[in-house]
Amino acid sequence: MADPSLSARMGEAAALHAGSFGWDTAASGTADVYTAAMHDHRLRENRRRVRSHHG
Repeated sequence: MADPSLSARMGEAAALHAGSFGWDTAASGTADVYTAAMHDHRLRENRRRVRSHHG
């Protein structure tokens, strides 16, 4: 890279961005995905039950 200042700024920005990918963030994101999946599954199951009761 021709601009050492730009390279330094990009390196600092990359380090800050990488810091947002810790275990706490990953675990929280995973829990959110599982919660949403369970919610969607329950909605589909409830709809299926309603249809089966109405023929």
